[in-house]
Amino acid sequence: MSSPSPRSPKRAHLEDEGPSRAAKHQKLKENLPDKFKGIKEEKELSSGEDDRYGGRTKIAKLDDTTEDEMTRRVKVANWAGMIKRRRETAGKLSDDRSRMPAASQRGMPNFTGVLCYRIALLQALLHLPLLVNWLLDFVLPEHCVSDNSQECFACVLRLLTVEYWKVPGGVRQVSPVFRAMHGVIKRLGWTETGQADPDEQMLFFFKKMQTELPSSIYGLIESLFQSFWTQQINCHCGTTSLTHGSEIKHTLCLSPRIPDGRLDQYIRRVYREAVPYRCEGCHILKTRPKLRLFHLSAAILCIQLSRCDETGRKITYSVNIPDELDFSNVAHEENKDCLKYKLCAVVQHKGSARGGHYVYIFLKALK
Repeated sequence: MSSPSPRSPKRAHLEDEGPSRAAKHQKLKENLPDKFKGIKEEKELSSGEDDRYGGRTKIAKLDDTTEDEMTRRVKVANWAGMIKRRRETAGKLSDDRSRMPAASQRGMPNFTGVLCYRIALLQALLHLPLLVNWLLDFVLPEHCVSDNSQECFACVLRLLTVEYWKVPGGVRQVSPVFRAMHGVIKRLGWTETGQADPDEQMLFFFKKMQTELPSSIYGLIESLFQSFWTQQINCHCGTTSLTHGSEIKHTLCLSPRIPDGRLDQYIRRVYREAVPYRCEGCHILKTRPKLRLFHLSAAILCIQLSRCDETGRKITYSVNIPDELDFSNVAHEENKDCLKYKLCAVVQHKGSARGGHYVYIFLKALK
């Protein structure tokens, strides 16, 4: 543990405790060799203003107007390195569909009457080849780091995947395994009271698996769903605000309505829109254009359509969802990946804001 500096409050407090502590400091000073005394005095005389300036720079807020070019370069280099590692990680997973015979597809029991959101989500996830192969090849019992392997969600999800895709004619244990999963999720803290949606449930799944698996294993699945982006806002004064971020799902608000709007139009509105912004340079609050560009887009793109307006009522008008979606218009210039996606699954809510039913729609794209 380092000793406090001569001017620190901690040193002043120690010296006030009694003469014994002060005498100890005096003894050290008297025993200091002469050749070091001059160096110490010279250092004290030559520092002064520089020390006070250094103190100010350490506590100064680092933002877009104060950071220097070197800081920006370091941040960009770190960001680029993270993206490169994520791309290499995602390349380790297989897209093989041979383990998913069409004859094995079946439903799951809604034995509580309110599990439709979970069933629809699991059906969608278990029909993603990249996720299925990750569960079968990497989420092995010996990789579990949960305090209690019997209460591990990642382990029970793998078991459900194995039982779901068993070759037709074998013993089908989907119902018992699904019931066991229901119990594990409940004991892990998921409450069954009230309504829930697949989006909340999926984030809960990811959060639990992150604590149950080694980072090298969990990082594989996270790399499939995670996108990295840069948000840019330009001001007329010349100041540019850059924000880096990542997310595993994208939320699009359907309010206000775009007449006969398509999904790509709502995406364009979210990632290229005008927003109220107070500039860090001129400190003027004004509506300015915001642009969000993808440095690395997810292999599996999860989009949630928010159908609640500002009053809490459900938005009922339909949105045209194409079979293919092109994200090229929101790609960063450094992103050389193909940003064209094929629709593979839809989880749809039927009903009102007070209640309804979730269904999963399996699409031919994965056949």
